[in-house]
Amino acid sequence: MKVTQAAFDLWAANPSLSFKRISLNPDILLSYREGLHMNIDKKITDMCPSPLDGPGGVLAHASFLNGDEDYVTEVHVDRAESWHVQISRNPPRTHSLLYVIAHEIGHTLGLHHSKHQDSIMFVIAPGEIKFPIRLSLNDILHIRYLYGANYHVQQQQQQQNI
Repeated sequence: MKVTQAAFDLWAANPSLSFKRISLNPDILLSYREGLHMNIDKKITDMCPSPLDGPGGVLAHASFLNGDEDYVTEVHVDRAESWHVQISRNPPRTHSLLYVIAHEIGHTLGLHHSKHQDSIMFVIAPGEIKFPIRLSLNDILHIRYLYGANYHVQQQQQQQNI
């Protein structure tokens, strides 16, 4: 739970985003799956088009926004992987759950893979992850492009600088 909250907190540092944990009718649904699996969204019952391949391959995947107001984006994490579930540097031969969930949340928010290796949205999770985990400038610029910067925060900052 702490890891998932920390992953959402990375994105919530952008003033135009906020997240609230709710059990009924969420916008983003996170689950741990294996192999061939179904989507969980109760409105759409179908097979997930991307099977999870077990240890050492695809760590997780997420669905993108589709524009429907009632659509639920899903994050599927491969439960067969060796996960490090602490908010700390991960030991060898484990994957940082924090890093991977933060990456997949980026997809649920509408971000695609980045060409910048320091980006949390880079296509491949780095072998050694720098800690503490942070969004890169590229990540921040892309999320602000999609969701904007909070006008009221900017206005308050301008008034303080007068």
